[in-house]
Amino acid sequence: MELSSAFWWFILIGLGAQLVDGALGMAFGLVSSSVMLAMGIPPAQASAAIHTAEVFTTGASGVSHLVAGNVDKRLFLRLALPGAVGGAVGAYGLTQLPGEVIRPLIYLYLLVLAIIILVRAAGRLMPKGEVKRVPVLGFVAGFLDASGGGGWGPVATSTLLARGGQARTTIGTVNAAEFVVTLTVSATFLLSMGLHHLQIVAGLLIGGMMVTLFAALSMEAVGRAGGMVVEEVRRQFREKPGIMDGTEQPDYATCVSIVTASAQREMIVPSLIPIVLTTIVGLISVAALGGLLIGVIVVGFFFAVMMTAGGGAWDNAKKLIEDGAFGGKGSEAHAASVTGDTVGDPFKDTAGPAINPMIKVANIVAILIIPIIT
Repeated sequence: MELSSAFWWFILIGLGAQLVDGALGMAFGLVSSSVMLAMGIPPAQASAAIHTAEVFTTGASGVSHLVAGNVDKRLFLRLALPGAVGGAVGAYGLTQLPGEVIRPLIYLYLLVLAIIILVRAAGRLMPKGEVKRVPVLGFVAGFLDASGGGGWGPVATSTLLARGGQARTTIGTVNAAEFVVTLTVSATFLLSMGLHHLQIVAGLLIGGMMVTLFAALSMEAVGRAGGMVVEEVRRQFREKPGIMDGTEQPDYATCVSIVTASAQREMIVPSLIPIVLTTIVGLISVAALGGLLIGVIVVGFFFAVMMTAGGGAWDNAKKLIEDGAFGGKGSEAHAASVTGDTVGDPFKDTAGPAINPMIKVANIVAILIIPIIT
């Protein structure tokens, strides 16, 4: 499957928009929509693509805030439900209007939105007083976000924060509500316009989930093997008390045997993931197989970098604390760093590096089944 230059431009757009969004806490839709409209993409298609991508990012963010206890349920309902209605109205209206007519209006909206973001980031034009009509705010923010391709964060978050909302619960609740709004907007676009390249999108999702499943199973395998070694060491200390004073020798061979056998047994299922799923997807659809390989490579690369760098950071943090920083040995920071190092070692030494051969296996399998699927 040959990838056009537009595909790589879309990757750069998403990366750049997320960098801006990460720095400001908003503006992913604004940046993405502005660039895509400048490339000549119709407003409805641009907004549909942006909200489809945001379904996954807002979903992950919303769940994280919910687990962390940052979601105010009452504020969530007052924002999410009207926001979903406003988003559906805005998305449907956008699909019914000619692109040539709506494009100048969206350009104007995005310009005003950008100015508002910059001015509020500088501490100016902040509304004062408590927001009394939260449902109205949710409806307006959802409508503008769907019809303009962005605006939920700049309108809802900045308004609630500026009017005295607690930062932790306000940001968490608005992010959780954004998932509901984004999901509704995406569904409205899907029903109104249809979904293009469904097979490729499905392949992308499967490829990305293959990486996460493989990493999770690898981490669990390391944990189980480590637990078995710990039990064996404890047994030897009980049965050979002379090990502590050097009068008896430990049985190293048994520990090595446990690790070797566990590695062979535990990695059977993870190793089948890139073989079985790649073959099944390839037999179903060649286009989906192309999407799967892109998903595996892109998600796998960033997952591997995250795991190796993150694991190394946890490991080095423990060493830094043991050198005297943050209270040194025996402190709460040291106890936390021991836990981090326990997770960090398999992160950087096993599960993270194992993603590289997993990517290679998926690509090799895809090459080998070409005569069957073409």
